[in-house]
Amino acid sequence: MGNRNLSIIGGGRLGSALVKGLIDQGFMEPRDIFVVEKDEYRIAELRKEIPGINVVPTYSGTEAVIFAVKPFQAEQACKSVADIHGNTPLKVLSVMAAIHISALETWLPKGAKVLRAMPNTPALLGEGVAGLVASESCGEEDVTWAKEVLLALGGVVLLEDESLLDVVTGLSGSGPAYVFLLAQYMIESGIELGLDEGAAIELVTRTVLGAGRMLVETGQSALALREMVTSPGGTTARGVEFLDLGGLKKLVKDAIEAASQRSVEMWEEMRPS
Repeated sequence: MGNRNLSIIGGGRLGSALVKGLIDQGFMEPRDIFVVEKDEYRIAELRKEIPGINVVPTYSGTEAVIFAVKPFQAEQACKSVADIHGNTPLKVLSVMAAIHISALETWLPKGAKVLRAMPNTPALLGEGVAGLVASESCGEEDVTWAKEVLLALGGVVLLEDESLLDVVTGLSGSGPAYVFLLAQYMIESGIELGLDEGAAIELVTRTVLGAGRMLVETGQSALALREMVTSPGGTTARGVEFLDLGGLKKLVKDAIEAASQRSVEMWEEMRPS
């Protein structure tokens, strides 16, 4: 990576996943990473979980900063960096939900190169995906740096329009919950139809995992794979027919739109006046 000196503001689950991913994939050495975390118990946990990194209670200045705190903590966190950093060149990546680049640029040092991303929870296992958007001040090198960081969490999709991050939030940000909900309903149905709980969980869990791997590894579309496993007049065709008749497609679209709209509303509720 271009920057060999990095601070991550926030040592929660996502912050620690970033640290582990960057180290495990050889992007950075532990000694070059500073995690800023105020909670003393969490500081002790991080030092035990990830030996060799610097875990500190306050920011003291690095070449690049990743913000991984809660949205309500964003302004204070950004201003704490601005107070220390001054006008020295700075790269910033935010993985905070809802906080727009315009606000970050207001709170951060003048001239900071700001990028914003929306990862999802499988990032905690290095199997996530994130949408990424860059401010107008960012160059190709800045975007490359942010993409390398996010690859530590899984995959990354570069977007041209920041408003599309609201769609990403509703689609892939909330997407794991949709998959978990479907899995829950499948498990419950299997139990109601006579399977014991352990068998239902194993069958559904492995089905979801296998279907996901097929989407990733075969290179075929979801439609093509569905058609491949759906024989005319067979059991799968009957089940899919019932899902279609029940309006599943519209329900999915409506859910994604509702979650995306909530992302817009969250920004409106917390945007600087």
